[in-house]
Parts: sequence; structure tokens; C-alpha cells
Amino acid sequence: MSIKELNKVEPRHRALLAIGVLLDGIDAGLFLENDMQAGEQLKEYADLISKENLEVRLPYAGTILRRAISELREG
Repeated sequence: MSIKELNKVEPRHRALLAIGVLLDGIDAGLFLENDMQAGEQLKEYADLISKENLEVRLPYAGTILRRAISELREG
């Protein structure tokens, strides 16, 4: 999985991923894997994002969240 593929994930799951990373960056994958619909996929993305340093991870997760919310409002 790559970050480019993250945009193909439905907005609701991207928002959940971003919130998880923002709240508990390094361990977000452990919590997100419990999602019945996309847990494995969310865990992989969370683990990938969590490897980034804090200065990159937080703004990126915020951007993911804002885009997902925007798409949810439109759709």
C-alpha cells in the first residue's frame, strides 16, 4: 500500500484514520484494526503514516481529515 492509494479509501474511513493518527499517532493502527469494514487496511495506512516524524505526521493527518470531511459534506 502506498500513500497515493489512500485517496481511494472512502472518506468516512479516511476521516477515522486521520482522527486515530491525530489522537494516538504511533499506536493508532492497534485501535483502527478493530474496524469491521476496513480495519486491516486502516491499520496498514496508520502504521505507514506513523513512521513519519511528528512534524510531518500531524499536518498530513490534518489534511487527510479536512479533505475527508469536505468530501462527506459534498456527497
